[in-house]
Amino acid sequence: MTQSLTLHQIKLFSQCPRLFKFLENKTITPESQIVSISIKVAQRACLYTIETEKRVDWKKIIEYIDSYVFATVDFRNQEAFQAARRMAESILYFMSYWYHNIYSINSLIYSNLPIHIQQHGVSIEDFAQFVSSESIPQIIEFGDVHKDTLDLYNDIRVRSIMSYLQKKLDTKKIKYTYYYIGPYGGHTIVGRSSDPMIECTKIENDRADIMLGQIITSIRIGATYPSPTTSCNQCAFRRRCTI
Repeated sequence: MTQSLTLHQIKLFSQCPRLFKFLENKTITPESQIVSISIKVAQRACLYTIETEKRVDWKKIIEYIDSYVFATVDFRNQEAFQAARRMAESILYFMSYWYHNIYSINSLIYSNLPIHIQQHGVSIEDFAQFVSSESIPQIIEFGDVHKDTLDLYNDIRVRSIMSYLQKKLDTKKIKYTYYYIGPYGGHTIVGRSSDPMIECTKIENDRADIMLGQIITSIRIGATYPSPTTSCNQCAFRRRCTI
């Protein structure tokens, strides 16, 4: 029987097999609402560009954001309305950066590309948020966790997506850029001059495939050992986890 997993679950196991076991039957939601809506807005803009070969108007971006944020808000409830308004402002702040610095019609950006990997009797499904059609294809993703270049290079989900798309697109190299959505939509981090980006060749992607295979094997044999780190102090299962 084929086991089905997502790359987020694979990444969770690589961080701590014991935590993976605790969350085995639970749905993992990796993105916050701000990140999720930002992705949806950018995807609609990219789809518009692909269909019309035109850049979507900024006013339309504002309409997209409002349609998602205020869809279920009771305007009579001032507390709920103010919370939604603050969220909309945060998303607008980040999307302004995206609109003026990333969004372009010079290289088409395709969104929500499916990832299907079969290894050792395990079916892995996920998706890449965005992929731009440049001379060296570039994967673009948003998130609300600060990451640097080394974090990306050692992220099995990132590296697996890069390896998969490098093969599918039949290219020698592939890039991955991560855009951080900070508190209140803030984008920049003190001391960091640019967004983290990594570029991998086929040889590097082949190494990632080997690592992915080793993780899948460990999952299939039922490994549940803990991986003690400083993160254990914030783990919801710390009182149930013994070494």
